[in-house]
Amino acid sequence: METSYTFIALAIFLAVMVIVLLVLKNRKDQKDFEHKIKNEHIDPEHHKEERI
Repeated sequence: METSYTFIALAIFLAVMVIVLLVLKNRKDQKDFEHKIKNEHIDPEHHKEERI
């Protein structure tokens, strides 16, 4: 059976591309999350505890 180096190279290339896309998406999501948390504010009057 003859080894198809073209098929192996294509499979490796596709695997690397999937990993790169996942890393880029993760970085984008992380930046969006950090931006959301940084800009979120807590209203002290809304979270005021009732003390009797």
